[in-house]
Amino acid sequence: MTATINDMELILADLLFPDQLMEGDMIKSPDQEIVTIKTINSTDAGLTIEATNDFDELVEFHITDDEMISWYVFANDN
Repeated sequence: MTATINDMELILADLLFPDQLMEGDMIKSPDQEIVTIKTINSTDAGLTIEATNDFDELVEFHITDDEMISWYVFANDN
């Protein structure tokens, strides 16, 4: 059996408000890096997001309740 690796392309799917985010979502961080959300913690001023980048490094950042967040998904060529 032969194994093949397909190139997976990320596409911008939507813009979401912070209260629409879920763990596992792929979003653009304030540093313009696509990250995968690991945890979401609510604060008085918004949300603190812990996420991992392509190198599996943990990154943490804060977003306010009125920000629009770029949400990404893998493109489906089928």
